[in-house]
Amino acid sequence: MEKHTIQISSTEILQRIYTHTYYTGEARKAAGVPAHLAASLQASDSNKDILLQHIQSSIAEAARILTRYLGICTTQHNHQNSLTTIIIETPSNYPAECIPQIAQAIEEYATMRALGQWLAQNKPDEAVAATREAELSSMHLRELTSLRRRPISTTRTPDNNIEL
Repeated sequence: MEKHTIQISSTEILQRIYTHTYYTGEARKAAGVPAHLAASLQASDSNKDILLQHIQSSIAEAARILTRYLGICTTQHNHQNSLTTIIIETPSNYPAECIPQIAQAIEEYATMRALGQWLAQNKPDEAVAATREAELSSMHLRELTSLRRRPISTTRTPDNNIEL
């Protein structure tokens, strides 16, 4: 088993949620939704605490997916710099070059899952799209965990001798 470390920034995920909800609210305003209703779709610093809780639970869910399909996975959150460190033990035939893709999939999953949870609380009719995106991200994460390298023979001479 090989150990790999991934750093996930809750601050970056939070910023992605703010940006996503801002553009969603602006699109609703442009479509004719009253401004006060469109504003209820836009997350702000007043929602930061609950969003950070959703983000941490989403990262923990992603770690459970990794543990189930790949190997033992542990998480540690540092509240000072809002970084979550994920340590994954992978089989020796797991391609190490896929670790950055796993990090990206975890970040995408945590973003959409936390957004979906927040929208379910504030605007349930808008939560469906974010929840669907989170499902697609979790499916991509599971696909990444199933990758393996084919074993390669290191000897060129076949050993066909059978002793009787």
